[in-house]
Amino acid sequence: MSSFDYPRIAQTVQGLLTKFGAVAQVVYAPLPGEYDPDTGNVDPGAGATSDVTAALFDVADKMIDGSLILMGDKTAYASAVGLDPDPAPGDKLAWTDGEVYTIVRTKRLSPDGATVVLHEWLVRK
Repeated sequence: MSSFDYPRIAQTVQGLLTKFGAVAQVVYAPLPGEYDPDTGNVDPGAGATSDVTAALFDVADKMIDGSLILMGDKTAYASAVGLDPDPAPGDKLAWTDGEVYTIVRTKRLSPDGATVVLHEWLVRK
C-alpha cells in the first residue's frame, strides 16, 4: 500500500486544468425512457450532463493511423474531481467554443488502482 497522497495529486491536476484549460460539459448518452402504451413508442429519454474541467489538444500527426485515430481527432485531458460517473465511449464532450465531440476512447490514470487522478479521452467531431 502506497502512502503517496493521490487525492492531493488529483486536486493539483484540477488546479492546473482550471488555470490552463476550460470548463466544458460531458453529455452522457441517454438511456431509453419509458414505454408509452398509448403511442407504442419508447420515450427517447434525456441525457444527463456534468461539468468537467479539461484541456483539449490536437492528436500528434505521427499517432494518426487512419483506423483507430483519424485526422481531426483530439485528446482531452479532464479532471477526475467531481466527475461522476466516468464517461464512456459514445458520450459527448461539449467544448466551450460550441463544438461537440464524441468520446471514442477513455483512459483513467489511477496509479494506486483506487484514486482516479486524470482522465484521457480520444474525441472526434
